[in-house]
Amino acid sequence: MKYCLFSLFLLPILYSCVPFDSNDYNKKMIQSTWIQVELEYFAEDGDSIIVEEAEGHTVLAFTVDSCHEQLLDLNTTAQYSYDIKDYVLKLEKDAENINYFEIEKLTSDSLILSSAYFVRKYIKRAD
Repeated sequence: MKYCLFSLFLLPILYSCVPFDSNDYNKKMIQSTWIQVELEYFAEDGDSIIVEEAEGHTVLAFTVDSCHEQLLDLNTTAQYSYDIKDYVLKLEKDAENINYFEIEKLTSDSLILSSAYFVRKYIKRAD
């Protein structure tokens, strides 16, 4: 009898819980303008890592469905659509996959993206 009452009490609670949607949360968190502050990559020998201060030469601006990349030192811009799934940022242009990045960290003020070749660190631009 105790188990039956316990089950009747517990089942509505379990069914009313909404699972956390990290993809939706990450899409909302990333919508801002991010300035690159650091770049890490492997040296040519493959054994050591080079860390460079990026000095804000790359800016990423995310909106609801697009990513605008601006390379200030090269005076170029690019527009992508993007999707986030399971902490992977996928950039597309003209319905073709351009690049994939692992989202290592995404907070209200910092973003870290990585691939097999490098790690890019960004800070949120103060509005």
